[in-house]
Amino acid sequence: MVSLLGVTVSLIMAPAQSILPQTPLERPLQSIVGTAYIDTVTAFGGKSLKANDIAVTLLRNDGQETVRAGVNGEEKFYPASVVKLFYGAYAEHLIRTKKLKETPEYVRALTDMIKDSNNDATGLILDMITQTSGGPELTAKELVGWMKKRQSVNAWFKTQGIEGINACQKTWNEGPYGRERQGYGPNFELRNMLTTDASAELMFRLVNTKEGVFAGQTRLLGLLNRSATDGQLTGYIGGVLPEKAFRASKAGWTSTVRHDVCAFRLREATYTLCIFTKVGVGDPKLLQHLARGIVSKL
Repeated sequence: MVSLLGVTVSLIMAPAQSILPQTPLERPLQSIVGTAYIDTVTAFGGKSLKANDIAVTLLRNDGQETVRAGVNGEEKFYPASVVKLFYGAYAEHLIRTKKLKETPEYVRALTDMIKDSNNDATGLILDMITQTSGGPELTAKELVGWMKKRQSVNAWFKTQGIEGINACQKTWNEGPYGRERQGYGPNFELRNMLTTDASAELMFRLVNTKEGVFAGQTRLLGLLNRSATDGQLTGYIGGVLPEKAFRASKAGWTSTVRHDVCAFRLREATYTLCIFTKVGVGDPKLLQHLARGIVSKL
């Protein structure tokens, strides 16, 4: 923990399973992230901005060693459309292991969910991977069974060491009704929640893993690649990168949050940078200011 501008925030420096003194690579990486974070809070600070309204996680891999750095990496945020990355990764795993049948509608929905961030397509994908569907309200007993199926995404990611998330709800243009509303809990306490740590870790594995469950997801990675004019690139982290550095990204936004998780390559290393912002800081200038402050020092 460290105090920045009078507020205590959490800095990550290494995976929980290897809490060791910082290596020569970890110290400068954490310094880059921490300095850019402080500069961003200072530049956009105002009375409405709190230190934990911004979270950032950065992973670096040079082919031999993975180094992690960040601020507020375990802070839970409503993820908006970043959750679609998790649904897509799980869906492609089910297809690959023949636990889900690939159909033309599945391919169309996956493409629209990832490429265009389509909410209707996301609803179909979530129904398919959890074997659920929307509809009228359920009895208390029926709701328990329905929610257990919806939690299958979280359960699977937990087996992969990615925890502290809640990815079980559809994304909406207007809002949930019927059993979908019941599934949020009375006070929306079961709404989707992600951290920058978890989101960066997933993207990092998709881009860097050469074997295991995240390897070979070439279709998903192809959809996560963006054209130079894609709004999910130009208004986000990808917009501050050298053109040839960009690899893949998934953005998310609402009226109160603006997020992005982006993989890119600079010089001899592959990076994954995830930034979440909330409480009225949806202006792309803030997210890109922070991203630029980090990328320019790598």
